[in-house]
Amino acid sequence: IEGWLNQRVLKVEPKNGTSIPFHYFALKSKMQFFEQSNVGTTVIHLGKKDIDTIKLLVPNEKILLISQEIFNPLFQKLIQNSIENRTLQKTRDTLLPKLLSGELDVSKIEMEV
Repeated sequence: IEGWLNQRVLKVEPKNGTSIPFHYFALKSKMQFFEQSNVGTTVIHLGKKDIDTIKLLVPNEKILLISQEIFNPLFQKLIQNSIENRTLQKTRDTLLPKLLSGELDVSKIEMEV
């Protein structure tokens, strides 16, 4: 893979028929390792030296195709959930102050459980 690194962003460009979801899931635990091992700082700084220590085992083409059938829908769901979560957070942040101030009254709304 080819990658570009900034202090807060790592962009990965897959090569050799591998997919973005494959690399996302393969790199996720490795990135968590760096996050957990860098203590004493509020912002984790990764450098080329750190990235160069990462080794990924890329499966053969058949296994890669099978894994993509699994990873790609999961990755799409992950993206959809992230977008929905941001929308819900914005809605909460908009409505909560109005509820607390009494600007909105929801006491007569019936909730289905």
